Amino acid sequence: MPTADGPTTVTRYATLDDAEAITDYHHRCWLTTFATYVEGDVSGLAPQLDRWLERLAPESDFTTAIVAVEGKAIAHVTIRGNELVNLFVDPNHHRAGHGRTLLRVGERMLALAGHTDVELHTMVANEPAKALYTRFGWTITGEILDEVSGDLRWQESVLRKTLPPVGHVEANREHWDADAPNWVESGRRAWGDDPSWGEVGTPESELHLLSDIDGLDVIELGCGTGYLASWCLKAGAASVVGLDNSIAQLRTAQTLQTEFEQPFPLVWADAERSPFADGCCDLIISEYGSAIWCDPNVWIPEAARLLRPGGRLIFLGTSAVLSLCCGDFETDPTSTTLQRPQRNMLRFAWPDDDCVEYHTSHGDMIKILRGSRFVIDDLVELYSAADDDRPPAHFDREWAKSWPAEEIWVAHLPS
Repeated sequence: MPTADGPTTVTRYATLDDAEAITDYHHRCWLTTFATYVEGDVSGLAPQLDRWLERLAPESDFTTAIVAVEGKAIAHVTIRGNELVNLFVDPNHHRAGHGRTLLRVGERMLALAGHTDVELHTMVANEPAKALYTRFGWTITGEILDEVSGDLRWQESVLRKTLPPVGHVEANREHWDADAPNWVESGRRAWGDDPSWGEVGTPESELHLLSDIDGLDVIELGCGTGYLASWCLKAGAASVVGLDNSIAQLRTAQTLQTEFEQPFPLVWADAERSPFADGCCDLIISEYGSAIWCDPNVWIPEAARLLRPGGRLIFLGTSAVLSLCCGDFETDPTSTTLQRPQRNMLRFAWPDDDCVEYHTSHGDMIKILRGSRFVIDDLVELYSAADDDRPPAHFDREWAKSWPAEEIWVAHLPS
C-alpha cells in the first residue's frame, strides 16, 4: 500500500505480465545467493523466461503470488498441489520482510486449497532459508533429495508442516486480537462523532435507524470498540450489551467507556453461540461484527432466539455486489467486472489475511431471514457521496459512487 514517503507495495497474484521481472531476479538469485550452495559453475546459467511463462499461464497447475513495488514483481511464492515450490526475493530487496510475508501467503494458499499436510524443499546449505522456515513451524525431516540441472548439482532438505483447518471462529478471534491496536483511534473518533453508518459514512440523520429505540433493550453482536452500542444509549435505549469474539477489542471498548463516561456490559463470546437467555432483548444490531464474521445460517437464527416477539434486527455489512467484484488481495483494485461466481457464495477467505468472512446473495439472505421467522422491512444500499475524495477503504470510493459498497438489512419478528 502507498506510504507518505515511500513506493507503493502490493501483494497480489502473478500474471503473465510479471514473467520477465520474475525471470530476471530469479536468475540473479541463482548467480548470487545460490551460487555458493551448488556444485558447478552457475555463470553459464540462462534465464528461464519460457519456464515462467508456462508456470504463469492461466491453465497452469502452479499458483504464484508476488510482492510488487510500483507495479514490478520483486518477490514471489509458488505452490502446486500440497507443495510450496518456490519462495524467492529479489537480492536488491532482501531484509525487508518480504520472505516472511510471502511464506504466510503461501501457507494460506495451501490451506485454502484444502491441504493440511504440506511440504517444501530447500537447499541443504541454505541455512538462512531453513532458519526462516523452522521459525514458522516447519520441521526438517532429515530426508535429502539429490538434484541435478545441467552441470549443476545440489542437495535439498525436505521440510513438512501440518496446517490447521481454516476455522472461522478461532481464526477471526486471533485476527482481531492482533489487529485491535489499529482500531483504537477510529473507535475513539466514532465514540465522539455524530453517528454515521459504514465506511461509506452515511449519516444517521439520513437513515434514521436509531430514531425509535427509546426504552429498548439492545444487544450488539460483534461490538468491536463499542461505538455503535454507545450510539444506542445516546439514542435512548434502556440498556445495551456489547458482545465480541475478541478480548483485545473489548479491552479497547472498556477503555473508551471510561474516557467517555458511558459504561455498559461487555461480554466475551461468539455471536453464533451467545450466552444470553431466550427473548432477552428488543433489538439486535451489528455494523460489520457478526454481519460478516459469523455464518448467517447460524448467527441469524441465534439472533431470532434472543429477540422478543416484535423484536428487530438491523445489520450492516459488505454489499453482495462488492463481494463479487473485490479482488483476492487487500490491495487489489475494486473491479467493474465480476471476480467470482454468485452461485453458492457464502464463505470467503483470503490469501493475504488470516480471517474468514461470510457474504451471501440477496436471494440466499432472504431465505435465511425468512427461515428464522423474520419479516424483512428494508434493504438499504450505501453508496459513496459524489464529493467523497477520501482514501480508499476496503473498496475504491470512486467505484462506490456507481455501485453500493455496503448494505443494511432491517427485519423484525412477528408480534
